[in-house]
Order: sequence, then structure tokens, then C-alpha cells
Amino acid sequence: MQKGLSNKVIKGYKSVKDIILRKMDWVSISKVGGSKFIQSFSIWIMLVPIIAKLFGNLPDIIEVRLFGSTFFFDIVLPFGLSIFYFSALSFGVANIIYLISCPQIIKNYENAGDFYNKRGSVSELSYYSKKINSNTYNSQFTKLSSSSNNSEQIKSDIFSGLVSDYKLNNTYIRAFVCFFYTMGFFLLALVIGQNTLSVIRV
Repeated sequence: MQKGLSNKVIKGYKSVKDIILRKMDWVSISKVGGSKFIQSFSIWIMLVPIIAKLFGNLPDIIEVRLFGSTFFFDIVLPFGLSIFYFSALSFGVANIIYLISCPQIIKNYENAGDFYNKRGSVSELSYYSKKINSNTYNSQFTKLSSSSNNSEQIKSDIFSGLVSDYKLNNTYIRAFVCFFYTMGFFLLALVIGQNTLSVIRV
């Protein structure tokens, strides 16, 4: 019984590890980490405590008199704001790890076309190649230096090859980044769901 359970745990671990190794590569992570939507959450890490502090100094219920009528407004901070803060914090932590750890060639360029449009240079490709001690592209660099024919195609091929070399680097760091992004999305969905239910119940 215990042996069977142990085998299932090992298989489950290997499955998760395989997903991280093959599916959650730096290219996929960069599509999330590089988006303006995710990056904007860093601002909320600072704003939410300020909002909480402002509301904390006010009474739970405010009385407003208007046109002879009295209105009462409940301004107690919703529990969802706390969850939203931790969602923003999770995105913030993931963003920091992503910015520090994601390979520059992937973080700076979406694809070979983006590398061309941003006027990426041969020296830049050479730098990325030397950084991982790769001699795979020596013959292609030689072609680039000796002839200008098909130079853009050769640069594109080198770029694509380097991205493939870099995208599976640092498995455990990728796992941490994915964990914090997943946690951020989960908590954000929780807030949206909570607010949706509140509106429906009104």
C-alpha cells in the first residue's frame, strides 16, 4: 500500500517537473511577465496600504445629509482588498524574480522578427553565445563575417537557436516564478468572484 502510494507521489513529481521543464519555459513566462497588465500590479503594492490607512482613520459608517434626507454609507474595507493586496504582492515577487533571472535575449526580444525590428546586432548574438560557452554557431558567425548574402536569415537562425538554448535554463527558478504568478492569478480570481457574488446578492 505504502509502496504504491510512494510510486504515485514519484510519478506525480515527475509529471510536474516535466511540465515545468517543457511547458513553462522562459519564453512562455516572458509573455506573462512582460505584459503591462502584470507589471502594473507593482503599483498596487504601494497603493493598497495607503488606501487601507486612509479608510482606517474613518468611522465604519458615515452619515450624509442631503436634501433633508439622511444617508448612511458603510465604508468598512472589504476582505477582498486584503486578498487583492496579496495578489499584487505575489505578482510583484514573481516580476522581481523574472526581471533578475529571465535570460536577456528572451526578455528583450519577443521573437526573431522583433530582434530584426529592434536592430539587434551580430555582436549581441555573439555575446549571448559566449555566455553559455556554445560553439554551435561558430560556422554561422563565420558566414556572417565573410558574406552579406542571407545575413538576416543567418542572424534569425542563430537567434532562434540561442532562444532554444536559453529557454529551459534555471528549472527551479522558473518553478518559483510560475508558483507566484499562479498564486497571483488565483487570488485575483477569488477577489473577482467575491465581488461578483456581492453584486448578485444585492
